[in-house]
Amino acid sequence: TKFKTSIATTVASLALLASNPTMAGPGKPGNNPIVPDGTIIDIALAVNDGGAGEFNGLLSAVLCFGPVDDNPIVDLLSGSDKYTLFAPVDSAFADLLDRLSDIFETDITSPCDLDPELLFTVLAYHVTDGRRFSNSVFNSNSSKSIEMLAGGYVVSFVDMIDGPLLHDADGQMVGVVPGLFDINAKNGVIHVVDKVLLPIDLPEAD
Repeated sequence: TKFKTSIATTVASLALLASNPTMAGPGKPGNNPIVPDGTIIDIALAVNDGGAGEFNGLLSAVLCFGPVDDNPIVDLLSGSDKYTLFAPVDSAFADLLDRLSDIFETDITSPCDLDPELLFTVLAYHVTDGRRFSNSVFNSNSSKSIEMLAGGYVVSFVDMIDGPLLHDADGQMVGVVPGLFDINAKNGVIHVVDKVLLPIDLPEAD
C-alpha cells in the first residue's frame, strides 16, 4: 500500500500497544512492541499495516504533502532529531472534517481539501521538540505551557476526574487515550490523543 516503506516492519495492531504492560503508568517510558528501534513514522505505518487503522487520518493528512519517500513531515519525524508527537486517532480527524464541513457549508471529505498552509500548521501543532514522556508533559500540581513546532502553545494539566488533558488554541479539552502514551520511538515519543489539536479558534457553525 501507499503507507508501506522499504523498512521491514513487524505487523501488529494497536491493541498490542494497549495490552502491553510496559506501556502502563504515566511517566514510565514504555518499550516499543511494534517496531523495535523504529522511528515515529515507522510506528505509525506499522500500526496501520497491522489493520488497526487508528492513524489513517493522520497519515492521510501527512501524505497530502507528498509520498512517503519525498515528504517534509515524514523526513522530520523519521530523522535523528528528537520530537514528541501527539497523534490523533482516526475518529478525531473524522470529527474535525464534519465540523469544518458545517462551518464552511461545504462537503470536506479529506484533509487534502484544506488549504495546504493551514493543514501544515495544524500538523506542526501536534509536534514539540524533545523526547517528552508523560511525567514531563503533565504535572498533577500545576498546568504547563508547551510550545509546538507551529509556534503556538498547548496547555497541559491533570483533571481530578478526566485525568491528563491538553487545552488548545481553539479552547478544546483534548484527552490522552488511556494506555496509549509514552510510546517510545528511536527518535522521540508518541502520545495518542482523542481530538485534533487546533492552533486557531474556529468560528461556530451557523
